[in-house]
Amino acid sequence: MMNKTITLVCFLLLPALLFAKQRKAYGKITDDQGIPVANCEIKATHSNDSTFSNAHGEFSLAYNTDSSSALIISCLGYEAKETKITDDALWIILKHKVNKLNDATINADNENGEIKQGILGKRNLEPYGLCADILGSENAILLHADADRHGMLQEVFFYITKEGIPDSKFRVHVYGLDRSFMPGADLLDSNVIVHADKGDEWVRVDVSSRHILIGGGVFISMEWLSGSGNNPNLVTTKGNKEQYKFNSVVLAMTKGYRHQGSSLHFQRSNFYHQWHRSDPERDHHDKDLNPMIYATYTYRKK
Repeated sequence: MMNKTITLVCFLLLPALLFAKQRKAYGKITDDQGIPVANCEIKATHSNDSTFSNAHGEFSLAYNTDSSSALIISCLGYEAKETKITDDALWIILKHKVNKLNDATINADNENGEIKQGILGKRNLEPYGLCADILGSENAILLHADADRHGMLQEVFFYITKEGIPDSKFRVHVYGLDRSFMPGADLLDSNVIVHADKGDEWVRVDVSSRHILIGGGVFISMEWLSGSGNNPNLVTTKGNKEQYKFNSVVLAMTKGYRHQGSSLHFQRSNFYHQWHRSDPERDHHDKDLNPMIYATYTYRKK
């Protein structure tokens, strides 16, 4: 009887013990001028618990007290910061990141010659499939360039389908190439967040003011953005047995890049932050498919 009583007490206390491990951290993120910073990722240390700041820089995050005692805050254009979790609401101030590449790019454009426009990738692409994933996932494509032209990135284009929610917001990234020809540092100096209007259309993003020198090429990426009003709960089957979460924008896939090699397409998720190459052999219908993304650039013809 005593053992049964002890077992019953432990069973009743178990939810309370588990609940005691879960707490919420609250706070606001601003720059050093007191301006709120939106779309910052707030991640609890030693866990996959994360969230994003809203348009007012505010956030709340549930975390496990056994595994996490601090938050890591990262945002495009700002220096990452780690801060200890306290019982009080947190006020986190981020410092702007100095982008030395932009200064070098501006000074490099002093040569004489006619300014010409070129294309990275292909403009006349046809949709063949869909690239849908959960919020936080990211797809990048390597667009090659002639390094001798010393080109400057002007505009990037994404083809968004009617599947999912076309007017959901997504974040644009431009990555340089690392030594292994994988996505390296993000060359944008601040967040670029855009959306389609109704779907089955090209979304044009002007990045000419960012003065990005493209060298031998860049990775252009779109990220299904968590937050910014996007709904994480919408699910549709689209006639398939498995349920796919088309809970944000859906990027079209094309065979137009098939002769340039499968290594063009890289992916990473909100859970596994490492980049990996898309596997063209996983399914016959997906073979040689790449995201429908292209870009324009300018260069001086000597």
